[in-house]
Amino acid sequence: TRPGPQRGRDVDSEITVTLEEAFHGGARSLTLNVPTGRYDLNQNREETVTRRVEVKIPAGVADGQKIRLAGQGSGGAAGPGDLYLTVRLAPH
Repeated sequence: TRPGPQRGRDVDSEITVTLEEAFHGGARSLTLNVPTGRYDLNQNREETVTRRVEVKIPAGVADGQKIRLAGQGSGGAAGPGDLYLTVRLAPH
């Protein structure tokens, strides 16, 4: 059987938050380069697009915890993948 359209790949990145943001939570706007799912033969690399995403940082988030942003990953014929942000605590 022939496989159907593929969902885009999940993308991993990091976000550094202050101790205050980790304790109280908050919102942050990030600019990321996200793969499009297409390959540029002339550049011999995967194409990327710059995307601005809004991240809600949950109160009590811990270092190493992941925040999932559904549908913000790499594009695909059956829809985009997810973006996973690994939380890093900034030195206090």
